[in-house]
Amino acid sequence: MDLERFEVLLNKYRSLPVIENEKTIFDIGTRGHFENPTSEVIAFFSTSTEQHGMENLFGNSIVQLINNKSNQDLSESSLPIMCTREVVTEQNKRIDLVLEFSDYFIIIEVKVGHGQVNPFKEYERFGNKLGKEFDKEVLYAILSPSGNIDNPSVAERWVGISFEELKNTVSRNLHTHFMLKTPDKWVFVLRDLLLHMENLSVPNNKNPNFSFALENMAEISSVWNLLIDGLHDLNKQISNLCEEQFESTVYSKKETWFKPLPAFKYWFENKQVEVILFSTPKAMKGKRNEGKFLYLQVYIRKDNNPALFCNIQDALKNKTVDFWEDNRDNSSTLRWPLNYDADVVAEVVSVLNIVKSMTE
Repeated sequence: MDLERFEVLLNKYRSLPVIENEKTIFDIGTRGHFENPTSEVIAFFSTSTEQHGMENLFGNSIVQLINNKSNQDLSESSLPIMCTREVVTEQNKRIDLVLEFSDYFIIIEVKVGHGQVNPFKEYERFGNKLGKEFDKEVLYAILSPSGNIDNPSVAERWVGISFEELKNTVSRNLHTHFMLKTPDKWVFVLRDLLLHMENLSVPNNKNPNFSFALENMAEISSVWNLLIDGLHDLNKQISNLCEEQFESTVYSKKETWFKPLPAFKYWFENKQVEVILFSTPKAMKGKRNEGKFLYLQVYIRKDNNPALFCNIQDALKNKTVDFWEDNRDNSSTLRWPLNYDADVVAEVVSVLNIVKSMTE
């Protein structure tokens, strides 16, 4: 692959949309990629008498979707709606949500990250018995990222609802709620649930950036290998020049601190000072590091020669961008970025010359 094709690929990458999902409480501490946390919060908002104070807003939103996606003509409830979680069938299978309205039940199976392999016929047997006992109609729905029914022949009585559809319907009804009531904390909790459902509606394999990566995997791997090979080639050139100038008194070692990018460490026999060349995919913090990804770092032990650090710091003061001390091993570190077109080999060797002159 030639450099012109690399440039075309990079320009395509730069034009990709920046996708950064806003974090919700589900992302922070409730394992939102599991079904239970999502189902628990849906159950809370579907129960009219809970503290959220939104009455039937959420439950009637589900009714609207079932009416829109089927031949049903369910009446929205003005009486309280009750929602029960983890309802156990005769065969000890658990139904995610059972919503009870004045005239009917809605049984809902919530799917977040798993296939629709539930015992739907067993759920329907339970629903038939429940409806007969209370003399109510029973409806069935699967809530999932896609809103599709994976196997209609197995779940022919079930209506598919996507998280995005539910989020949009609840959002529309929420506007009316705002007109009647001042927003409180539960509105913000519901907003988090709606945002969480929106995030669930975009699986990773539908992400356009991920699709770009898959489509150009070979070229991206080639570019990455070009970078790693280039860093190894720099190390080889530095080692060759050190051998020529210092007569094999410079030692070196490859480190893996920024894996898979290699870092290279150079030092003389006394090992009081280490000069480190490394690259990182993200620039270090600080304005002078912006847009820089290749760095030189000088690590200095101060135990045997307290003045050594001051002398080296003074010699490199025009270069140093970052500096810190570590009391754990009585050391100090200097660091600065290198431009992509810098003479890296000459830079490393010049620093080693300074170190050698001050440690002999």
